[in-house]
Amino acid sequence: MVIGVTGGVGTGKSTILSILESDYDAKIILADDVCRDLMEPGESCYQPIIDELGEEVLTDGPGSPFNRAKIAEIVFNDDTKRDNINSITHPLVKEEIIRMIDQYNKEGVKYIIVESAIIIEAKYLDILDELWVVITDYWERVDRLISSRHYTIKKINEIIAAQMSDEEYISYADFVIDNSETLEYARKQIHDRLDERNYHRF
Repeated sequence: MVIGVTGGVGTGKSTILSILESDYDAKIILADDVCRDLMEPGESCYQPIIDELGEEVLTDGPGSPFNRAKIAEIVFNDDTKRDNINSITHPLVKEEIIRMIDQYNKEGVKYIIVESAIIIEAKYLDILDELWVVITDYWERVDRLISSRHYTIKKINEIIAAQMSDEEYISYADFVIDNSETLEYARKQIHDRLDERNYHRF
C-alpha cells in the first residue's frame, strides 16, 4: 500500500510518519530529500537548474554544489522562475520515487509512505493508493514553528499563504488526520484507519 502524506507547514507531518514507521514498519520516502539528492553535482536535476538559473547559484564555480539559500530566494520572489524549476524537478523526483516504490515492492514492504507538502501540485496522486492530509489548529502550528524552527509570525503567515488552504488539501484527501491534540489521539486515528482495512500492526 502506497500512502501519500501531505499538509501545510507546521501541521506535524513528521509525527504521523514516525507513528507509521514505528507501528507499521512503514518505509518513508521524503520527496524533499529525493529532490535534494537529485540536485547534487552530476545528478539529473543539476545541469537543468544551472541552465535555468545560471552558475551564480553555485557555491564555488563549475561543478560545485548549489547555494540552496540563493535558489530559495530566487524562486520565492519570482513566480516564473519557480514554475520553471518545478517543471524540471517535479517529473524527475516523481520518476525516482516510482523507482524507490518498485524496489520496496520487490523487497516485500507492505507500507510505503510518500511525504511532501506539494504531492498534489507535483502530480504524484496517480502513484498513490491513498492520500492522507494532516491538519492542525492554526495557533498550534504557530507555536510549533516558533519553538522548533524559530520562525516569526510574519514568516509563518507568508509560508501558509503560499501553500494550499486546508480546504483545498481536504478536497483531494482519502483520509484526514486532525493533529491538533495529543500524540495518542493522532495514533488512534491512524490505527482506526488502517485496522479497519485489515492492515495489521507489527
